[in-house]
Amino acid sequence: MSTKDGFIIDPLLARIPLLAGLSHPARRAVAAHAQRREVDRGAALYREGDPAHAFHFLAAGKIKRVVCSAEGSERVIDLVLPGDTIGLCEVFSSSGFACRAEALEPSTVVEISHAAIDHAMDLDPRLPRRIISAIADRNTGLVRDIAASHFHSACRRVLDYLRHLADSVAEIDDGASPSFVLPVRKHLLAAQLGLSPETLSRVFRDLSEVGLISVTGPRITLSPDVDKHASTIAESRRRVLAEARSASRSCR
Repeated sequence: MSTKDGFIIDPLLARIPLLAGLSHPARRAVAAHAQRREVDRGAALYREGDPAHAFHFLAAGKIKRVVCSAEGSERVIDLVLPGDTIGLCEVFSSSGFACRAEALEPSTVVEISHAAIDHAMDLDPRLPRRIISAIADRNTGLVRDIAASHFHSACRRVLDYLRHLADSVAEIDDGASPSFVLPVRKHLLAAQLGLSPETLSRVFRDLSEVGLISVTGPRITLSPDVDKHASTIAESRRRVLAEARSASRSCR
């Protein structure tokens, strides 16, 4: 992992939505203490329990955030893609980082210290509101993820994730269906959604059979009707399973 001087990262800072359009003094305060870091594949950007002295913006690459049990097993919390921030909530917390952030491939991040962002907030009143909004959105997303993992079927979770990707990274030509390459390998996607790789493969097959998606290697193409039929498919799957269980009990 290497660190480079802050004066060369102005173009990267301009890509951070949190800082877009801020006053020149505020941007200068951030740039003076920001660093560009190159993170090798498999290297940790930070580890659970490390002091949260800075947050990061992912400019290139992919990073997973994971929590580990005492026995060594890990659970993927989320997958961070270019354009996302990492650790913004923790840097304003009194505790350290609550998980480990590990690069899935060579990655470039911009590290912005707590002191720098604190100074910038004093210089531009828009920044505190943006930070509050970003943290609130993050918290809302976590609540939705927890609810989905407990109450939504595997089919519903996969569809929701694919529709989210379609909104953010899909390549769409006029009149064509949304198409995109999965940003991570399927076993990591399964881990993020709280599914086994076998269950994810089965859901992909089911969705392909009913025409909602087309799968060609890592490339996914969504049917134009996916939004219309997503809830119906998820409900139908629950109904079929319920009928199968009922039939099984009646045969005993």
